[in-house]
Amino acid sequence: FIFFYRVKPIQAITHYGVIEKHIDDADHKINIIGKMRSFKDPTKEASAYKFSKIVSLKNRIEFDVKAPTIQHRVYGDFNKILSLKTTKGLFKTNEK
Repeated sequence: FIFFYRVKPIQAITHYGVIEKHIDDADHKINIIGKMRSFKDPTKEASAYKFSKIVSLKNRIEFDVKAPTIQHRVYGDFNKILSLKTTKGLFKTNEK
């Protein structure tokens, strides 16, 4: 699964996609201009996926201004992510 974070003005995780397959050779299917528009570091190899479906979350996961911003992949447990109210729960903290 891949969850989708939408930037301003929405600032929330609103959907997830069910991965059908990883697209082989994705890096050769996008030109350098496309990579420069889409990626912070266009020299890194691109990856792509085909989704069998996209699911809208019943309760979107709102951005928490006290949490780090989402600027890259963040890995986590599917059910735990679904239970989050804000994005702060995506990041490990040392708070007790």
